[in-house]
Amino acid sequence: MVTVTSREEVDAIVQCGLKLRSTHETKMNAVSSRSHTVFTIHVFQQARDSDEVISGMLNMVDLAGSERLKKSESDGQRLKEALHINSSLSAVGKVVMSLDPESGYNYIPYRDSKLTRLLQNSIGGNCFTTLIATIHPMKEHYEECLGTLQFANRCRSPRVNHINGTIADKDRRIRKLQEESSILRRQLEGLRTEYNNRFVATLNELGFQAEEISESGEIKFADGLVLKSVFSDEDHGQSAVDSKTRNDRDRLRQKYANAKSNFAVVVTEANKDKENARQTINEQKRRIATLQSCLQQKTSEYDRALASEAARHRDEMQTLVRRDNHMHSSSEKMLIYQQSIINLQGEDCDNSKDREKHFEQKLQHRVAALQKSKENEISLIRQQYEQSLASKSEELNVANNKLQQLQQTTTDTVDNIREDCLDLYTYVGRLVSAVDTSQRTFALPKNILADPTKLRHVKAIV
Repeated sequence: MVTVTSREEVDAIVQCGLKLRSTHETKMNAVSSRSHTVFTIHVFQQARDSDEVISGMLNMVDLAGSERLKKSESDGQRLKEALHINSSLSAVGKVVMSLDPESGYNYIPYRDSKLTRLLQNSIGGNCFTTLIATIHPMKEHYEECLGTLQFANRCRSPRVNHINGTIADKDRRIRKLQEESSILRRQLEGLRTEYNNRFVATLNELGFQAEEISESGEIKFADGLVLKSVFSDEDHGQSAVDSKTRNDRDRLRQKYANAKSNFAVVVTEANKDKENARQTINEQKRRIATLQSCLQQKTSEYDRALASEAARHRDEMQTLVRRDNHMHSSSEKMLIYQQSIINLQGEDCDNSKDREKHFEQKLQHRVAALQKSKENEISLIRQQYEQSLASKSEELNVANNKLQQLQQTTTDTVDNIREDCLDLYTYVGRLVSAVDTSQRTFALPKNILADPTKLRHVKAIV
C-alpha cells in the first residue's frame, strides 16, 4: 500500500501501473489487453472538531477483453492468456448471477478465482457499482457485443446492502435514536396531558366537578371520590391484541396437531405399502430365480438328450459301415473264387464240354444269385439308413421347435415379470417421495392381475 496526499501522486501511481500492463496484437484488436487492472484507493477523512474518522474504498477495475479464440486466432502464450482471461471472466459472471435476488442461489462463489476475491467488495454487499461496457457497432462483432450487454444487464441486478460499519457511526446513530425517542416521549406526554385536560373539561361541562387525572388513569373529583375503572385505549387494544394472538396460537397449535396426526397416518400407510411392495418384489425375484433354474434344467436335459441321440446315431452309422465293409470283403472273395474256377477250367481243358458247360452255368447262376443278394442287402441297408436318418432329423427338428417355444415362453414370462417389478419399484419410489414430501395423494400402480395376459403368466408360474 502506497500513501498519497494529492491527485498528482495518484495519477503518477496509475501511470506506473499502466506501464507494467501487458498488451499484444490479435486478429480482432491491435492493442489487446492481456491482463486485468485493479486500482484500489483507500480514503480516510477525520473531523476537525472531533477524533471521528470516516473511511471509504474505491476500486477502479479494467477487465481484459473476452475474445473468441476462433476469431482472435491466438496461439502459444497468447492462447494460455486467453484461456485464463475467459476463465476469470466466467467466474465474475457466475458471482454476478448468484447475487441476483431472483436467481435463488444461496452461495456466492467469490473464491472461484483471484479476480472475484479481489472484487468481492465491489460487486456486492456494502458498495455501489458502476459499469462501463465497451461495444463495437460493426455486425461482425454482434455476438461479442450481445454478450457484453447481457453481462452489463446482470450487473444491475445485485441487491446492495449499504451498512456503515464504523463504531463511531454506530455511536452517532445510537445518540440520534435516543434523541428521537426523547422527542417522541415528550410529544406523547404532551398529548396525554392535553387529552386529560380536555377530558376533565368535558366532565366539568357535564357537571361532575372533576379536578385532575393521575398518571395511572384515576379521576379525582371535588367531593373526594376517585374513579379507578378507567382503562386507556392503549391497554384495551393491547388486551385485544393479546387475545387475538392467543387465539391464533391455539388455532395454529390445533392445525399443527392435526397435520402431525395426518402425517403420521400417511407415513404409516406409506410404510405398509412399501412393505407390501417389498414383499411383492421379493416374491417376483424368487419366481424369476425359479424360472431361471427351470430353464437351466430344461436346457441341460435337452443337451443330454441331444448328446445321447448323436451317440446312438453315430453307433448306427458305424454298424452300417461295418456291414458295408463285410459285403465288400465277400464280393472280393467271390471274385477270387471265380478266378480260381477259371484257372481250374484252364487246367482241366481236356474234360468234356458238357461238364464244363454245366459247371460254368452253375457258377454263373451262383455268382448272379450272390450279386443279386448283395445288391438287395445294400439297397435294404441304404433304405434303413435313410429312414433312420429322416426319423432322427424329424425328431431333432421337433425337439428344437419345442426348445425354442419353451425359451420364447420363458423369455416372455420373465419380461412380463420384470415389467411388473419395474412398476412396483416405481410405485415404491413414489411412496418414498410421498413420505419425504408429506404428500397425501399419489398415483397407484397398475393392477397386475387385471391384465389377462399377465394373469395367464402368473397362473403358468404357479
